[in-house]
Amino acid sequence: MFVVAVLGGRWLSEADGPVSSVDEGAWIFSSYVFHLTFLEQNFDQGTWRTEDTLDHPPVARYLFGAVAATTGFIESSAADKEWWARRGADVLDIAGFQQEIDARIPRPALSACRMATTLAMIAAAMLLFALVAGAWSQAAGAFAAAAFVLHPRVLHMAVQATSDPFFVALLLANLVVLGRVVIGFWRTGRLSIATTVALGILSALHFSTKINGSISLVINLIALAIAAVLPGAAPEAKGVKVRIYRAIRAGVLMTLVFIAVAVGVNPSLWHDPLGFLADMVRFRLQLIELQSTVFLGDALPALDLRFGVLARRLLFDEDPVLGAVRFPLLLIGVSLGMVAAVRRMRDHPQLWLVPLLGSVFWIGATVVTYRLDWQHYRLPAVPFIVLLALLGLGELFPLRHGPSMRRRLRDLGLATAIAAILVCMAVTRTMESWVEDNPEWMARARLGQIEVLARRHPQRPDIEAERTRRQAEFDAVFRDAAP
Repeated sequence: MFVVAVLGGRWLSEADGPVSSVDEGAWIFSSYVFHLTFLEQNFDQGTWRTEDTLDHPPVARYLFGAVAATTGFIESSAADKEWWARRGADVLDIAGFQQEIDARIPRPALSACRMATTLAMIAAAMLLFALVAGAWSQAAGAFAAAAFVLHPRVLHMAVQATSDPFFVALLLANLVVLGRVVIGFWRTGRLSIATTVALGILSALHFSTKINGSISLVINLIALAIAAVLPGAAPEAKGVKVRIYRAIRAGVLMTLVFIAVAVGVNPSLWHDPLGFLADMVRFRLQLIELQSTVFLGDALPALDLRFGVLARRLLFDEDPVLGAVRFPLLLIGVSLGMVAAVRRMRDHPQLWLVPLLGSVFWIGATVVTYRLDWQHYRLPAVPFIVLLALLGLGELFPLRHGPSMRRRLRDLGLATAIAAILVCMAVTRTMESWVEDNPEWMARARLGQIEVLARRHPQRPDIEAERTRRQAEFDAVFRDAAP
């Protein structure tokens, strides 16, 4: 009820508001694929092999199209999305662009799409409860769900009509089912066809929402492989060789289901699927490079810089706790949670394998792909930051008989060292310090940014003058850097 009250209240306060992000326009305008698939039933490959279909798979677009259609609004062509794409890289008038988007989307359709994302975020909170409760306790699950919905990024993204809430809900749904599968496999040595197929479907839908959802399939396969050799299995779980054979058989079936569903829901993959997937990855990399050039102030070009900025955003800027208690409750909690996770995995591997495997993969994937300092890129890591913080707080304030005082002090000392490293990274790895160490990159990026704007606004003398100035700056930097 708490989760529904918080996120439902957010929707009531924001439902009829104007467009709050240009991304809302991108996803609602992309819903023309719902009309293309289910109403027009047009599967011509020329229509399904465009830059727009390379950008994202269609599942979230189908959902937005279906929801908007209930209000009488049907995006019947790609014209609005093509207009959005032409205007999308214009940093000179973002506010005006947002107002134009708002004028093109009927308010009832926008409100309905926001309700869908709010419901998806409520589902994500409930799934996080199930994931934590299955490994720990219902009380811990309730705390995790409450901390998740109170996180500022969750409160913000829940009422934005973008694919991110659907993505997080599918991410957690896959992990909840996988957790149940791993526990059952450890106890009995059996893997049912139904749950294996369910995992294949969930991971395929996750991939078909955003392409990095393919990580779910990787997690599933790795979890089954590890579960097959976990120690301490019950006698009825058969031998290790039998469990390995069954895990391989289930992995093959899951992969086949993944391929069938992923191809089935996306007509772009009906012909030459491998070629189209390669084009999708190539297009996504090129788009990120363009966005990093145009939105230069948000670019994060180096891995250590991404880690430092992400740590600062999640552990300092983005947590729901009052500023006076941020450090002990979140930073130390996450650091101690990392230490506690190792011990819990050692003591109860069948319970903690999936939550901790998910934490490693999704926090790691967020760091690696965090090429732009945009809030929706941080969202997949939030459930696992909450989980680690809760683990750490459980070590500091155990509800039942906890570890010995000596072990708690030892763990706290190790956690403090981890926290010190996180603080050091968050404080020292900033864009400003990185630019000081890499002036050539900034000069090249600033020149690239103004050249993109000059191509979009060829009649603007002020842009041409700025390009001349930045070219001189570029030449000076590389002249000074020459031996």
